[in-house]
Amino acid sequence: TERDRALLFEEEFKRRYGIPPPQALPSMEPRSVATPSTQGRVPAFPTSDVRNWESLKTHVMKGFLSAQPVRMEKKMRSVRVSQDESAIHAYLESHYCTREHAFCQLCHTVTLFPEAVQLEANPKRELPQMNLHLCPICAAKFRTLRQEETGAYNDLLDRLQSLTRADILRASPIKIPCGEDELWFTQTHLAEIRLLLALNSER
Repeated sequence: TERDRALLFEEEFKRRYGIPPPQALPSMEPRSVATPSTQGRVPAFPTSDVRNWESLKTHVMKGFLSAQPVRMEKKMRSVRVSQDESAIHAYLESHYCTREHAFCQLCHTVTLFPEAVQLEANPKRELPQMNLHLCPICAAKFRTLRQEETGAYNDLLDRLQSLTRADILRASPIKIPCGEDELWFTQTHLAEIRLLLALNSER
């Protein structure tokens, strides 16, 4: 329910940031971000349709070949040192943020604190496209799903790998089952994920 979701959000926000969520501190809410209530309507989920499939394939191939391998350094524990957080966020924002709203791909609602969550459990290359744009609650849910590598997670990967060009161009946004929920993708983001998964399987 909405109340359960609100309570989960409050607990997750307090755990992560050590302060009450913005509902309790209205002055902290960014003025540049509008919510559905301020607009009087629920904003539409963003779209980014594929305009030229061959150009997209060329762009993805170039990015794949020039992507850094994932590198780890032992500093008492292994620490990932090759990830470019700013590039990941810039990519996801170009697909799932409008001028006023940031959207979660899993609950499809506006979020004030979006997170980038890697799609693959053990990626081999640093590829911004292989990340999801999620609210804090859905981010925690998806990380648990990915870590446990449940049947739902494996089904999601199978669905993504089996998508055809026609499947991707058929709708906008594209809705992919993920356990009891649905991940929503822009056409361009999902097309790039599908092409990158194919390239990964070939190498």
